[in-house]
Amino acid sequence: MELKFTPTLAGTLTANLLIPSLQGVTQNIAITGYATAVSLSPPKLDSGSVALGQTSLPLETSVTNVGAGTVNILNISIGGPNQKDFLETNTCGATLAPGASCSVDVTFTPSAAGLRTASVAIADDAEGGRQSIALSGTGG
Repeated sequence: MELKFTPTLAGTLTANLLIPSLQGVTQNIAITGYATAVSLSPPKLDSGSVALGQTSLPLETSVTNVGAGTVNILNISIGGPNQKDFLETNTCGATLAPGASCSVDVTFTPSAAGLRTASVAIADDAEGGRQSIALSGTGG
């Protein structure tokens, strides 16, 4: 028999596994799981209009572990069509304890005029396994 834990809520989750036998006796096994979850605030950063070759002030997203277990942060990177126009720095370590936060700061240096977009991807072992911060700015 295999059990799979697929939480839909963060926190400590409990259940009972009932296994009946042919003799009419039921085994009751208590099960506890710890679900992790990450919250991003805000989940989108818009640098507004920035002159070509200039760099915006940094914008910050707070990454918070809202679950009951430690979240392991595997990687933080920028991707997307205009990824080279954005620079990410962060205060996140390899783990994020329950209730703890770290920050992801992004600056924008447009290399071309018009709307520029990308995203910060946070790979972790929380529910969903990947968090994303949408990035935008306009080069002018």
